[in-house]
Amino acid sequence: MFFCVAFYENGSAYFKVREKFEKQCKEQGKKPCYHQFDANDFPLLQVEKVRQLVSLYHSSKADSSLLVWTNSPYFYTILNNLIYAYDLANDKKKRKGLREKINEVIPERYWLNFDEVQAYFVSGDTVTDMLDNETRLINAEPVDMASDTIMDEFNLLYEMKWNDDEKTTTHTDNSSNTLGVC
Repeated sequence: MFFCVAFYENGSAYFKVREKFEKQCKEQGKKPCYHQFDANDFPLLQVEKVRQLVSLYHSSKADSSLLVWTNSPYFYTILNNLIYAYDLANDKKKRKGLREKINEVIPERYWLNFDEVQAYFVSGDTVTDMLDNETRLINAEPVDMASDTIMDEFNLLYEMKWNDDEKTTTHTDNSSNTLGVC
């Protein structure tokens, strides 16, 4: 099993997720492996690191399961690409040669089966499943709340500027040319 955990704030819920992970490992006779993914790396480096983690998972999944905790929205977006590549390549209705084309974009050794993934958002004592079974992707929205906040602030400021510009009265310079807002 490939476990992913994101934190909004630390709390007892992390231990619930970790206990669940360790219980599943024990039931499956697998060794639990842990990794803290560094969200401070440059995004392109994160792509390579996620692929390395998935490759490591594939090479050891018979013997162990992997628990990764990170707050990097890139991590979840990268995983979604690897999951989507797997699903697209394994679609029964796929066109001839599609698997090879997908492999050119994302090598098969990095593809990840959605059914082997568990992802959770931890906030204090609350654990929220991040998997969207309908789309077969990870909902990274809870991890990327900052982008929404930043864009909301920008949009409010932009609206203030626009509304302020509309209220600006027409000015006349010395040559009697009228200046206005476009």
